[in-house]
Amino acid sequence: KMSYSTITFEHEPDNNQFFAKLPNIAEKSVVLYEVIDAEKKHYEFFRIEVPEPFRGTGIATKLATVCQYACYYN
Repeated sequence: KMSYSTITFEHEPDNNQFFAKLPNIAEKSVVLYEVIDAEKKHYEFFRIEVPEPFRGTGIATKLATVCQYACYYN
């Protein structure tokens, strides 16, 4: 099972992306999104990328959840 305590989540709102730095790998897991209506907190996630070694571990779901929370509360 994946330990999320070793993952660092970062938001780059100017680039409309959120990413996770994963342990022991240079690649990052990334969510790209578009701001549909910032006032209404309406965002559309259009791409989620997870490096091969981390696929199937739940990192995409966790990253999307963290991104959704950060976009809504920012």
